[in-house]
Amino acid sequence: MRARRNQVAVMHLSLPMEFRESTEIEKPSSGIAGCLIPITIVTVLIAMVSWAIYTLLQQDKKIDAFTTSLPAPITIATPSPADLEVLHAKLGSFATGETLTTTLSTADLNTLIATHPALVDLAPMLTITAITPEHISAQSAFPMRKLRSQDPRYLNAEITTIPRVANDGQLFFDLLSLEVPGKTIDEGFVGNYRQQRIIDSMVLRPFDAAPGIKAIITSITAIELSPDTLTITRSAPAPPENLQ
Repeated sequence: MRARRNQVAVMHLSLPMEFRESTEIEKPSSGIAGCLIPITIVTVLIAMVSWAIYTLLQQDKKIDAFTTSLPAPITIATPSPADLEVLHAKLGSFATGETLTTTLSTADLNTLIATHPALVDLAPMLTITAITPEHISAQSAFPMRKLRSQDPRYLNAEITTIPRVANDGQLFFDLLSLEVPGKTIDEGFVGNYRQQRIIDSMVLRPFDAAPGIKAIITSITAIELSPDTLTITRSAPAPPENLQ
């Protein structure tokens, strides 16, 4: 009998590995963990969307506290033909790469806002008030539309910002402060204004429809501020391709 048991044991050990694994009874896997994963994801997404909607509604309620029903008067630049010609010559030389550095004054920036086709709609809403070594100051009268309302409210704010060139070469305006004299602006609103880069949307995005100007903007490598002067440096334009 002992010999018989030994023979059976030897036969079992000599079976191929695949056969021995296939004879093992597989334990059924639990589907609870698999169900919990999509449920958790859906729950998190619902919570995020709900919080975003709640935040939007809360900020919408607070807009009345720092906006007005009428826009602040904005002075629109009216340059002389001679001043406009000088500015166009300066920008033309910079655009072609004949000069790689140019300077713009407060008056030059306001002239651009008032006369350039891409920015002319911005003229009644924004004027540059000063350029200092620390920042650019501006006065705004930006229209805002509240939820469930057709009547605009106006953000008559004093803005301080500084133009920067990001590591990826993108030009943007870093919003330093947004203030309405005598009123308190909700911090969430300011943070949202900064995060969504509203200033960029108003000042830079209009040039997306003008490939030539867009290429000049993307070629800017450095911006420096000094009293009443904005100094812009660009990279040299690529040489024309050899057509021969």
